[in-house]
Amino acid sequence: MTRADYCGNGKDHRREGTPIDIYDELGIQKKTPNSGMVFKAAWSPEGATFINRLRWYDTLSEIRQECPNKLKERISDSGGWTTAEKVKQNHSDSLLFNDSLVRKRP
Repeated sequence: MTRADYCGNGKDHRREGTPIDIYDELGIQKKTPNSGMVFKAAWSPEGATFINRLRWYDTLSEIRQECPNKLKERISDSGGWTTAEKVKQNHSDSLLFNDSLVRKRP
């Protein structure tokens, strides 16, 4: 997750200095309240289980090409953001979650 390895294949999509808030299903690492960040993605040991939104917009096309079947119907395209709680209900393989700051489109 910290490497933004969405496909779980070892390819790093992170950008240095991008702050994220990490929390987990068990409550060992808790979500930071009032961080100003919004839900970004859910994760399992095999990579992302759901992408709610990306901080860096140009990364989405790369991810779709890199693993077209893995995240099929697991990327929020509509602009209607969801929550980590809703993803937990629909994707039981999600163990870790992260939030990030909203970046305005250029």
